Formats: sequence, structure tokens, C-alpha cells
Amino acid sequence: MLTFSFSACNDNDTEGVIYNAANTEAVFTTAKGSYFYNAADPGEYTITLMRGNANGAASVAITSTDESGYFNVPATANFADGEYETTLTITFDKEALEIGKNYAIAMQLPEVPITGKQISYTLTVTRDYTWEPYAVGDYSSVLGDWSAE
Repeated sequence: MLTFSFSACNDNDTEGVIYNAANTEAVFTTAKGSYFYNAADPGEYTITLMRGNANGAASVAITSTDESGYFNVPATANFADGEYETTLTITFDKEALEIGKNYAIAMQLPEVPITGKQISYTLTVTRDYTWEPYAVGDYSSVLGDWSAE
């Protein structure tokens, strides 16, 4: 029994295949995002991308699908030398979007050898309604008088 308990331990058990990622293997940090904006908000949305190898500067290609044609998605995400994380800024004309309608933009990064990595991202953008006061008046009740706008 004592021999059996030590026979499973072996110096080769900790060895495995070491994978060195290319510096252009990037992923999105999430699968989707949404931006609900009003007149005071900026006409842009920022997405975070990461990579596992920060050796050297790198540009990663991005393909996008925008059926509306209102959005500007950069064709590449750029990482500086030593940088594990970068951002991608999607811009659009705030006034061009129809109020209350959802617009979806799908983005895709190049395939990476490790399965399960997040290489696609869907952004949904919605322009909020402009809210205005409905009525102005002086009101009274048994509890007192007040004004409302």
C-alpha cells in the first residue's frame, strides 16, 4: 500500500505543452454592450480589448457589420509595445439615429488558436426620447398648495 501511494508522484506530471501566444492574438473582454444615449451624451462608445503577449506593438484587424451605415468602426485595434489592453472607439452621428430604435453593430476579431476566447462583440445603440415637461400649474389640496413644472 505504501508503494502504491508514492508511485503516482513523478517529475514528468507537471510538464505540459507551453503555448506562446502571438502578440496579435486579441480578444474582447465581453460579448456584448449597449449604449442608451440622450442629447447630452457623446456620440461614441468605447470597447476594451486585451491580448496575452505584450511584446512589441501590434495591429489587429477588426471586421464589422453595420446594416444602418451610421457607425464608424476602426479597421484595426492598435496595441503599443508592452501594452496588454487597448480601447476601440466606435463613433456615430447622434442626430442621425431614429429615436427609440435599436441599432446593432457586430464586430469580429481574427480567429485565435485557443477555443472559447471572446473574438466577437455586438453593440446595441439606442437614442433616448427627449423628455419635456407636460404641464405647468398651481395645484392645491387639503394638504396645502404647491407649484409644479
